[in-house]
Amino acid sequence: MSKALSVYDVNTGESLRASFIVDPAGIIVAYEVHNQSIGRSAGELLRKLDAAIAVYKGGGGLCPAGWKKGDPLINP
Repeated sequence: MSKALSVYDVNTGESLRASFIVDPAGIIVAYEVHNQSIGRSAGELLRKLDAAIAVYKGGGGLCPAGWKKGDPLINP
C-alpha cells in the first residue's frame, strides 16, 4: 500500500509517516506525509476526518481554519 501511495522510501525500506482521508468515491481528499522523525497529531487527523465527512454529507462547502465538528461550513 505504501508503494502505491508513494510513501515508501526505497533507500531505507520503510514507509514514511503518512495519513490519508479517502471519500466514499475513492478520492483522496486529504493527506499528510512526514519524515520518520516527525510525529503526527491524532486529534488533528480526526478533525480533518470530521471536516471531510461534514463536507461530503453537506453536499459541499468549505471548512475554515480551526473548524470543529458542529461548526457551520462556508458556502460560497
